[in-house]
Amino acid sequence: MILIKGFLKHKSSKIYIVILTIMLLAITIIFKFFQYYSNLITNIYQENSYFLAISKDDIIEKIIANNYIVNIRNVALLDPNKENFSENINDTVLLDQGNNFIIVIPNQIQELMLEDNQIAIELPKFVLNNDTELSLIGKRVYFKVKDKQEKFEIIKTYESNFARVIVSHKTFEYLTSNNDYNAYIFTLNDYSKIEEITYYFEMQENVQINFIQFYDSEALLNTIEALEKTINWLSYGCIVIIAVFLILFIIITCNIIHDEFERMHIERLLGYNKLQIKKYIIMKIASLNLIVIFFYAIAYVGMNLVIMNFM
Repeated sequence: MILIKGFLKHKSSKIYIVILTIMLLAITIIFKFFQYYSNLITNIYQENSYFLAISKDDIIEKIIANNYIVNIRNVALLDPNKENFSENINDTVLLDQGNNFIIVIPNQIQELMLEDNQIAIELPKFVLNNDTELSLIGKRVYFKVKDKQEKFEIIKTYESNFARVIVSHKTFEYLTSNNDYNAYIFTLNDYSKIEEITYYFEMQENVQINFIQFYDSEALLNTIEALEKTINWLSYGCIVIIAVFLILFIIITCNIIHDEFERMHIERLLGYNKLQIKKYIIMKIASLNLIVIFFYAIAYVGMNLVIMNFM
């Protein structure tokens, strides 16, 4: 213990502790920024895009098995050119840009009570204005499924990022059970995997995949591009600083071993063998690393408290 205390009192040991602690904090800060900007990108993509997968077979297990896929929903699809028409309503308002199908989802809104012959509609903000809402409520929509035509009344409209037709669970089951295909919409938790996910489903037999995205302003699109560039720079920065940390750690460890072998000549005179000297050097290096971790933990907690209180 006395040998370890003496080692930690050396000026070089204190410098090593400061350097390694600062490097660990720098790595953490860069990683935190990387994580923060990655979450921003993910949120923007999830709010403004989705995947639409159409398959003759039930592929829900394949979708769930993919760790990058989240927010999975089974949906029904209506073709505005073949399967439905509406009463004095332009069907294009029910279509998302880049999608040729009207997406139908079951009701999951607690305060919305739908009869089997009633529907609600979600529309983007730029479509849903006061005039549109007044003109849609009370209108009739006719869905044609399996040569049978069903009439529905629009009773409510909601603002959303994309167009959706909301039906009762019974009606949704009727629509899906009479389709010759299965349809799913989902988002990702990592949008650097867009091409990978698209390729995966394109390689599946009888599966059609479409990535649909819409941004109501050019500024939002520019934000994503800027964030993605920032993410790339942070990735490079993180790699560089980790490499520098590892190099410094190796150099510091080698310096400690070399210096301690030189300093422990008294111990050798007292009869310490090489194995005992190596054991003490290892204990000194371990003690220094534990102190670095201790100071890093304190600094990390303090940094988080500052962020929570002032940001």
